Amino acid sequence: MRRILFLLVFVPTVILRMGWLISRFLISWALRGTVFVFFYLLMAVAAAITLCMVVSYVLLTACGSHLRFPY
Repeated sequence: MRRILFLLVFVPTVILRMGWLISRFLISWALRGTVFVFFYLLMAVAAAITLCMVVSYVLLTACGSHLRFPY
């Protein structure tokens, strides 16, 4: 269970941090245009995946004990 929680928190955090660092690096090199849009979209996708994973984990842990399967 701790490994699942670790993966749910650690992997998206690393993706977000790497996207932030890459975008900061590109800003420092004064690049403009579609590169910024690409990396900000990448960060937005990583944030959305993180949110979905956290919500699904919370729902599974909160409702998991109440679920009764017919088989």
